[in-house]
Amino acid sequence: MRTVKIADKEIAYELKRTKTRGIRLLYRAENDPPLIVHAGRFIPEWKIRDFLAQNEGWILGHMNRTVQGFFLLGQPYRTMILKGTKNSFTIRKDSVLFTMKDPEDEDVLEALVKHLWKTVLEEYTENHREEYERVTGHTGTEYQYRIMHTRYGSCSPKKNRIHLNTQLACYAPEIIDSIVYHEYAHFRVLNHSARFYKVLEGYDPAYRKNHAKMRQTAFVNPRTCVRTNLSTEAET
Repeated sequence: MRTVKIADKEIAYELKRTKTRGIRLLYRAENDPPLIVHAGRFIPEWKIRDFLAQNEGWILGHMNRTVQGFFLLGQPYRTMILKGTKNSFTIRKDSVLFTMKDPEDEDVLEALVKHLWKTVLEEYTENHREEYERVTGHTGTEYQYRIMHTRYGSCSPKKNRIHLNTQLACYAPEIIDSIVYHEYAHFRVLNHSARFYKVLEGYDPAYRKNHAKMRQTAFVNPRTCVRTNLSTEAET
């Protein structure tokens, strides 16, 4: 792990050497450190540091977008971890209880969070399937759910299939709807041409506002988003 000073802050980053000749930046909130630099094997480190300094705005912007708090469907939830006989989660009115055989097992906690996200997102989209199909005119679409590091969704029009990033479970309902309509729009137009956005606007008239709101947050780290929001209240 290396560090670089940007705006009077020491920012850690991971350097990955590649066969390419250039330098590329990635910011993945679930990584530690979240800033990743891909650079050609022969590029000197002083040049990499200069590149990072030149992209100060991009780096700080992504750092400031990181989600603070544990959210489901755009609503904040307190989190609690208790020792139990099995690994499970329970969603309550304003909190989520994680029961774990070993409360210190980070791998199990990460798996529980990912399962929670998938459960919440799947329930939401299936409950709104009829509305999606009415608006778009497409029926029988298969929804698949998985963690994606750089996308909110993707689709396979020939297979009538939409893939959704399970982390969308953290976002407000109108943002989830907007992403679903975005993928449905690709069933009619594969690229992002003016015609595509005309189709999307027909499905989701507020898509510009929803996408702007979506970009205010970054993907969250399933290992830390629970522990940083643990409730100190006793359970009964």
